[in-house]
Amino acid sequence: MKKKLLLLTLALLLVAVMVGAGTFAYFSDTETSTANAFTAGTMDLKIKDGGEFWSDGITTAEWTLSNMKPGDAKYGSVDFKNFGSVYADHMEITCDYIITDPPGPESDTEENTPADKMAGEIIITIMAYSYDTNEVNCLPQITDANENGVKDIYDLKACGGVDNLPLVQSGTQFGRLDMIVQFNPEAGNDFQGDILNLTMIFTLNQDASQ
Repeated sequence: MKKKLLLLTLALLLVAVMVGAGTFAYFSDTETSTANAFTAGTMDLKIKDGGEFWSDGITTAEWTLSNMKPGDAKYGSVDFKNFGSVYADHMEITCDYIITDPPGPESDTEENTPADKMAGEIIITIMAYSYDTNEVNCLPQITDANENGVKDIYDLKACGGVDNLPLVQSGTQFGRLDMIVQFNPEAGNDFQGDILNLTMIFTLNQDASQ
């Protein structure tokens, strides 16, 4: 009986010790780090043409041929620079276009001329991109998608444009595109009175995978 009582007393004491173990308080001290802000940098491609100021877009047309006839050509240039805080890996150039085919003279042999067809008659004879003291001939990057033996505006759009062009990031230097387009000397009467409205698109990319 005494033995059982002793064991029971020991068991009660053990339980008391285990319960009491949870009542101790330990010191702690917590500090905070505040004002942690995650601010995204910027890539800010600005462009300009001759005599103009840097801006987010050019409203004056660089490649405009009015009252054109087969064989007419037009030179234009655009300058580029990244004014943002994030380094840009490269730039790409492509285009888009729409056609306006108003009721024309009876010599206009095709009504509702497709835009792609007329774009195929606007030949790119020179497309050169320069930066620092270097120059890139862009024409080899353009695939002859319509297989007419020349590089034209249709090809520039169809192949996805010209990619991986280096860009000047800061300082007084900047990149420049020089381009000459020509209305195909062999274009026929299908295009009399037609208007192809061309938009050149310049995209700045952060990573080489883009």
